Amino acid sequence: MPTPIEFCTISGQLQELGRGGEGVVYSAATLGNRVYKEFLAAAYTTPDHAALDRLIGLQSQWTPEERVWFSQRTVWPETMVLEQGRLKGFVMPTIEKRYFRRHGIRKNPKTVLCEWNYLSLRTKFQSNPNIVSEVPRVSPTDALALVHDLSKTMKLLHKHGVIIGDISGKNLLWTDSPSLQVMIIDCDSFRIAGSGGVASPKQSPDWDDPYLNGKPTSQESDVYKLALAAYRSVWAVGTDRPKPPNFILAPKPNGVPDELASLITRSLAETGRPTTEEWESVLAVPARFRGRPAVKMGAVGPKSSLPSSSNKTPIATQRPVINFKGPKPD
Repeated sequence: MPTPIEFCTISGQLQELGRGGEGVVYSAATLGNRVYKEFLAAAYTTPDHAALDRLIGLQSQWTPEERVWFSQRTVWPETMVLEQGRLKGFVMPTIEKRYFRRHGIRKNPKTVLCEWNYLSLRTKFQSNPNIVSEVPRVSPTDALALVHDLSKTMKLLHKHGVIIGDISGKNLLWTDSPSLQVMIIDCDSFRIAGSGGVASPKQSPDWDDPYLNGKPTSQESDVYKLALAAYRSVWAVGTDRPKPPNFILAPKPNGVPDELASLITRSLAETGRPTTEEWESVLAVPARFRGRPAVKMGAVGPKSSLPSSSNKTPIATQRPVINFKGPKPD
């Protein structure tokens, strides 16, 4: 188990990178390619020291191949940061530059995280002359390859007893550089089955499992949200979800296998949901991918060659700017 870092050793070097509802992320010169996430004092719950300790310690159970896989697809908590013995935050890897893209209003596009929403909402902004973007254009089979990559990560997490819990369009990132990959962020919201989490379990609006009925999130609810991620990205249907009891899907895009539609409808049902292992196994059939393939288990891509700007925010890529037409995504 890594030795905790005392807050006083980094407190004078912190530069804020971003903040959310429960924490603020900082860079610090002494951390190198790592960043520090500090829990907000006004957060809904006090962070659980033992739960974070369990997540950090889980890394010792990974195989070498799993360690490579998770290093490319998560920002896993690595080291606690304490202040006078009290848990203040933790150190984690920074998000690689290949997960950033320029996107936004033509006069002032921003460097943004390439999140899942840009997959599911892609048809909403592809015809708007006021929007410019470096977000990669993807086909339904490209999106399918991303779902396969995500399902493999989820299968490995479930194998180690992890419940992801809060899966949403903002904490799933993706890239096509050097190949199609998905990264899950906000990993401190994960918990080990049978144990409490660092904070109280939560679900994002439009991504909630309606059958939990107040119960904590579970690996079964993770599968429900994997089905939402698959339907919304491959079909490009925004925030839609098929309605019970029949879960009728929109017309299937060309090149998408019937088995995927079956996985989605079974995963959205109240009972009898498939496992992430079944998801990964079905999508692993080579014929499923007529687009760009996802990275194989254990493969290590080259370091990102994306340029950096003069400030602390990474610039995405030097591919030609694509003009999109349609409403800006939410």
